Amino acid sequence: SNISINTGSASSGDYVFITSTAKNVTVNAGNQANVSVASGASDVKVTGSSVVDTIYSSGQYVTIDAGADADKITITSANTTVNAGTGDDNVVVTGNNLTGVSINAGDGADKVTIDASGSSASNLITVEGGAGGDTFSLTSTAQYVLVNGDADGDTVNNSGQNITINGGAGNDRIINSGNNVTINAGDGADSIVNNSGATSVLINADSGTDIIRNLATTVTINAGAG
Repeated sequence: SNISINTGSASSGDYVFITSTAKNVTVNAGNQANVSVASGASDVKVTGSSVVDTIYSSGQYVTIDAGADADKITITSANTTVNAGTGDDNVVVTGNNLTGVSINAGDGADKVTIDASGSSASNLITVEGGAGGDTFSLTSTAQYVLVNGDADGDTVNNSGQNITINGGAGNDRIINSGNNVTINAGDGADSIVNNSGATSVLINADSGTDIIRNLATTVTINAGAG
């Protein structure tokens, strides 16, 4: 099937539900749209509006371009790309063995929460924070996650395993309680806490006057310049 849905510009939100058998679907959402993509749907592209949209996806090979404003996006399946756009967005990722998931939070003070499980490095979730002071909460039990905080002062709270955190520029705050974690703090005056119980942790503080508080026993710390 090849389906195109244009919801228009109604002042109140439209509701769009993409069923489990739908394929090759394009949705151009109007104001304050609510879009849901069911498990089994595939090859779906959702373009949000310039105001707050709510988008939920369990489909495969889904691309979400949320647009401006503070959008709410939840995904639960693999092979999904989210471009949250400008605004203070809230993105939640949950599920098992999520291969091919990419989150581009965009400009704004975004919040990204990842609570997922995966069994190998091929099950990788990539997160790009973009400009703005973003907050990342990683509670995955074993899912491989790469977080690039990019510019500005970001906050990362991690209790998951198999995590790489690149803080980027800005005064970042990173709190780790997970195992098999690499922290590259980047430029800026960063604050890093490595809690007791965390194992196989590498901390590269990089440049800047950083504060590192380590409460664990199995950790390597490279303080860097500054």
